[in-house]
Amino acid sequence: MKSATLTDLAEDLEELTTLIRDAEWRLTSFKMHFALHPSHAMPETKKILLSMADDLSARYKNMREELRTALKTRNRWEARDSYRLIEIKLRLHDEVRALQGVMASIVASSDWQSPSYQHSHNSQAGTQTGKIHGTTNDYKLDHHLDAENYEADFCRAYIDKPLLVPVTAYVTSSGMSAFTTILTSLEHDNRLSGKVIAGDATYFENKILLEKKCGDRVIFIDERKTAELVEAVKIHKPSAIFLDSLCNNEAVVMPDLRGILSELEKIITTPTVFVLDNSGLATGYQPYTDWTRKNPNLTLVVRESLNKLHQFGFDRVTGGVIWVETFSDINIFGTRMHAGTNMPDASVISMPKPNRKMLDKRLERFERNTLYVANRLENKIRSLNKTIFSHVNFPGLANHSCFEWTKNAKFHGMIFSISFKPGTDVVANACKFIDTAIKEARSNGVKLNAGTAFGFNTTRIYLTARFAKEFASPFLRFAIGTETQEEIEKLADVFERVIENF
Repeated sequence: MKSATLTDLAEDLEELTTLIRDAEWRLTSFKMHFALHPSHAMPETKKILLSMADDLSARYKNMREELRTALKTRNRWEARDSYRLIEIKLRLHDEVRALQGVMASIVASSDWQSPSYQHSHNSQAGTQTGKIHGTTNDYKLDHHLDAENYEADFCRAYIDKPLLVPVTAYVTSSGMSAFTTILTSLEHDNRLSGKVIAGDATYFENKILLEKKCGDRVIFIDERKTAELVEAVKIHKPSAIFLDSLCNNEAVVMPDLRGILSELEKIITTPTVFVLDNSGLATGYQPYTDWTRKNPNLTLVVRESLNKLHQFGFDRVTGGVIWVETFSDINIFGTRMHAGTNMPDASVISMPKPNRKMLDKRLERFERNTLYVANRLENKIRSLNKTIFSHVNFPGLANHSCFEWTKNAKFHGMIFSISFKPGTDVVANACKFIDTAIKEARSNGVKLNAGTAFGFNTTRIYLTARFAKEFASPFLRFAIGTETQEEIEKLADVFERVIENF
């Protein structure tokens, strides 16, 4: 256990070092620009900005040196060092997270939202002077270079696809604005005029929008029942299908996308858009591994939230991303421009540079920790003669309703829920569980947070969908973090004691 913890800590400190180097590189590029192009900002403004950049660069260097010193002695680390190293990890991650927005604001500070493309005296394009073209990219609400750079990096790092298939990504101001951009685009192109099929476990906010937009034309089907979903597609010939790769509901549904896509490609005879929300799995699920693209009537559109996994635990800014084949007739670019849902430049710069190796390693940690805690709590519930808890819902467990097709998956997400027995007041008992768990964790020196979302370094618990009413039932959700082996074992101990004494 101790050896695993020290290995975890080495990986965590290396991840932090990479994130710091990324921020340093952005600041260095900013300073180099004005060294080469001093006229791209007014003298006093440039002096202030470069001074701020130098100060922040010095802070990053000090943090990186502290990490380098710690990692240099990793071969001599002993079990007793874990507490000191965990403190370094948590402290520096918090500092880097806080400074990420400061770094982004400095890097974007000289760039105008409506940059000039010509000037008689001083440029109003900052570091993008010479790259702005009139009536083309001179209004950042429509599109901008920072977004284009991130989008290209995202496609290269995170999307596995056939070599000759070009894919384009489009960032948006949030995960929900990504969804509304897709809906608006489909509506503008008359692609929501027919029947629409959606998974019953689709994220409740999306279900609300679909029902408001499509009314009685939307048909919700249990996405665990592939045969029923396929039959509904045969009968209704929908213009669009909406599914989540990992569902944010009590059952934590993980549909058999390989089976579903395989069947859809065989039976679809009319133009159909398949909209996949991949926020819960990110690189843990690659749609092109299951979608052969042999049926020209089937078009794939993928949406992800950038609040969760792609910020490496920072949760610094809101953001979303949509990606489609470059030559698709789905007009995401134009719709995003007209709807004003683009991601602001400073927010894009706040996003860590896409790094596939680092993200995949992070997903491995989520998988290990979540499976460990879910197993511990499921076994604890089964061992009790009297309890109000029913079972744990996690697609990686053998008792899960989707395990028949999820058993061979490498990644099952980092969220699970605990169901209460019928007749239990879910809201009251979930709130009680959260309060009790936080107190138990505090008294035992274990880090635990109550709050929404997932993908963080520290585990969170939350009463999800409390006010969703008819669109979803409230449930107690666990969003497991990237804690070390030692930390995750202590956290599981806390949850077990809460369940046993509830």
